[in-house]
Amino acid sequence: MNDHQDESVLNIRIDRIVLDGIAFNGHQQLQFREALQTALHEHFSVAGIPGNLASISSPAKITATPLLLSTPAIEPAGFGKQIAGSVYNGIKQEI
Repeated sequence: MNDHQDESVLNIRIDRIVLDGIAFNGHQQLQFREALQTALHEHFSVAGIPGNLASISSPAKITATPLLLSTPAIEPAGFGKQIAGSVYNGIKQEI
């Protein structure tokens, strides 16, 4: 008997994120990427996989909802979380 529950595996590859007017140094880029990855994982863990995304066999192109920021001081980890929310909302709208 298998003790593992049925788990869905979802691989997300983000080819490009355009951050107009924002320049992160090497360490800030790492903070941004780690926060983005962690927040996306949390979105999918808590809210689940939207719609029929789990049944798509080929890669889908998803456009994240745009973010407009009014503050000149961008904190990389917080910004990564915001982008993750935008990506997740974009997935919900597309599927």
